[in-house]
Amino acid sequence: MAPVTTHSLPGHPGESRLICSMFGLPIDRITTGQVMDRVESYVKSGKPHQILYLNAHCINRSFDDDEYRAIIKQSDLVYADGMGVVWASHLTHHPIPERVNIGDFLIPFCRWCYEKGYSVYFLGSESDIARRCVEMIQEQVPDLKVAGIRNGYFTPAEEKDIIKDIQEKRPEILLVGMGVPQQEKWLREHLQELNVPVAWGVGALFEYYAGKVSRAPYWMRSNGLEWLYRLILEPGRMWKRYLIGNILFIMRVIALVFIDIIAATSAWFAAYGLRYSLSDWLGPINDLKPYVIAFPVIVLLWIFCSAWFGLYHRKKPLNEYQETYAILKASFLGLMISASAAFLMKGLDLGRTVVVTAAVLNFVFMMASRKMTSLFEIKNK
Repeated sequence: MAPVTTHSLPGHPGESRLICSMFGLPIDRITTGQVMDRVESYVKSGKPHQILYLNAHCINRSFDDDEYRAIIKQSDLVYADGMGVVWASHLTHHPIPERVNIGDFLIPFCRWCYEKGYSVYFLGSESDIARRCVEMIQEQVPDLKVAGIRNGYFTPAEEKDIIKDIQEKRPEILLVGMGVPQQEKWLREHLQELNVPVAWGVGALFEYYAGKVSRAPYWMRSNGLEWLYRLILEPGRMWKRYLIGNILFIMRVIALVFIDIIAATSAWFAAYGLRYSLSDWLGPINDLKPYVIAFPVIVLLWIFCSAWFGLYHRKKPLNEYQETYAILKASFLGLMISASAAFLMKGLDLGRTVVVTAAVLNFVFMMASRKMTSLFEIKNK
């Protein structure tokens, strides 16, 4: 994954935004308390800002939706809403400190808005759901300034009225619950004309607080099992998103490991094939069976060597030369250990030529895989 970077916040010279770049997408390394501080700075600026969240499903969607991907990159605050994203960030140079989910702190947030004198506009879901959500909030924060409540199912003609209503009410904070990526696209399209300091996509937040959708217990949410709870509740609707989607996300997170497994396997059998083709010159070689038996051990050794030299997780980014040197060291260590393993497995009678050739090919394949990965990251920045 790409390195963490910092850059100035739009409209806020001198402020820095610490970013974890994951699959070319910027995710703020931020805590819940810092989100509140950021919201306050946006309100004080008076300029429109867009906030959105990312979880495994959102990241998967971004690979298939270029418009949504562009919006993520343009947004002012992007926070990790899913534990899967937080865990995956630990494979980058600087991990995300915690999961931020507005559903976990909506009431404290609304109480904070009341204390600051900020008004909140609720847009999304069905009318009765949105109103029920606001009623539940007002039971605990009765003096919250509610600028407006509108449903998220509107016609183009009704859209004009909604935009006009928001413009006239001038809320400091607009919460939009239309689902990903519809809410992000709608907010980006109308961000400037809405002219709301904080335009925040909140997904199914209204449904949760209105009681339409049950939330997982805290222990499941804090341990990254909320997806399992929702899958149990709605298996017919959620199986593709969570079963296939989560597997796809995991494969993307540890893609380099998979690529190196393929590279090491290819190098091992390509080395055997090359040696076999030279049998007339170099003498006979054993049949393929001993090499098939040995290859899982050899591949695991290569992955271990790559991990040992920080090719999957490192404290700081490596430039091209440093990475080449790390791959070279991993290849050399892999050759030494492979040669030792081949000696210990002498009953298999593995050829030295194959072991050495596999090491050379593995170095070439790893260099090629890192180059392709770098090009992919550059393309998606």
